[in-house]
Amino acid sequence: MCVLGKALGNGHPIGAIIGRSEVMDAAQQSFISSSYWTERVGFTAALKTLEIFQRDNVPKRINEIGARLKSRIESVVAQTEFHLKIIGIDSVPIFIFPGENALALKTLFTQEMLKKGFLASNVIYLSTAHTDELCDKYIDAMRDVFFFLQQALDSKTDIASLINGPVCHSGFQRLN
Repeated sequence: MCVLGKALGNGHPIGAIIGRSEVMDAAQQSFISSSYWTERVGFTAALKTLEIFQRDNVPKRINEIGARLKSRIESVVAQTEFHLKIIGIDSVPIFIFPGENALALKTLFTQEMLKKGFLASNVIYLSTAHTDELCDKYIDAMRDVFFFLQQALDSKTDIASLINGPVCHSGFQRLN
């Protein structure tokens, strides 16, 4: 069984449950209800989203954007000598910040990128809106920030002292 959410409708309220017939037939024995039972916007958005995905070959395009961006980020990493590890698939690159101060570095990266106009974290969820021009601006900002981060590491600066707030936490946990 597979459950698809709002991505199917490009953010509009819709869900789809798909699976083998023996699994789906079990639904015939239960009551199914929905908050948006009579709403048609989600279905219309889903049909248009699927049409655009097929017409523009969106998965291929996003992977191409990601491969190009990852290659450029790797160049920036080499140029700045900042020991960032990049994992994940081309369409969703994930940064692993180095050392025991990884969360502080991630927080500082987010803070400094925000100052340059980018709400950035250690994961990039690419879309077709990520044009070459936008990626160029992101790479330029990232280069400056990685130089800054590496300089702080080289000078043995307390990374947390450079952060204007708390260090981010890892994963999901209860906030007190």
